[in-house]
Amino acid sequence: MPRNVTESGESHLSEEILSTASLLRKEAVESEPAILRAYLFPAPDEVRLIHVDSTIAPLPAGESIAPFHFGAAPEYGIRLRSAVALIAPEDDRSAPLPDGWGTWESATIMSDHD
Repeated sequence: MPRNVTESGESHLSEEILSTASLLRKEAVESEPAILRAYLFPAPDEVRLIHVDSTIAPLPAGESIAPFHFGAAPEYGIRLRSAVALIAPEDDRSAPLPDGWGTWESATIMSDHD
């Protein structure tokens, strides 16, 4: 299971969000082995992931992370919409987050064993 960046626990994430995030992370790592880690941001009805990818160029100064948005895909076991972004290691935990995503401290780190 994912582990929280803070000590506040995982109660803010539903089982469906956690399982969907794990599935999306697994698929991403299988298709892009340069992904070093992933962060899951709390949301009530959407999976919000940021993948740290060693092949991505850093963001220009002051630019916020811009996620790609995807609809639900029930035929693949994904019943929630998702928003996924790729960032460079240099931007890890420092780049400005998308509006409404909270803070880096509110994120959950997805482990390699999800």
